[in-house]
Amino acid sequence: SVLLKDEKYYTAFNRMVDYVQSISNYFYSTNPNGKVVVLVIPHCTEIKEEYRVNYDMLGAVFTQPCGTVYPFYTLLQERLKGVTIVDCSVPLHQAQSLGIQTYYNNDEHLTHDGEKVIYKTILSHLQ
Repeated sequence: SVLLKDEKYYTAFNRMVDYVQSISNYFYSTNPNGKVVVLVIPHCTEIKEEYRVNYDMLGAVFTQPCGTVYPFYTLLQERLKGVTIVDCSVPLHQAQSLGIQTYYNNDEHLTHDGEKVIYKTILSHLQ
């Protein structure tokens, strides 16, 4: 992953984690019964191989197979304490396998159906 290989990205990641942790700490100091949730919404190339083909033609280089657990998610779990990390890749993979188009064909944004998958995932973690 580029995050682990490039010092500038790793430094930015660490600053982001520190910032989210400080917000989380403040939130819990004022809302001890609350819940802090961070959503990890994968890029379309992490969900469906066909999207990778399009990006590959544009010169993208992928170091891991589609559908694997990425170091970004693992690092978030290790570093953020007291924060629920929700990996949305599993429900998005499941929806894609059922024939639901979760991302636009030529655009990395979620479709309305993809947004519904994320919405349902959020609800399941807030109950």
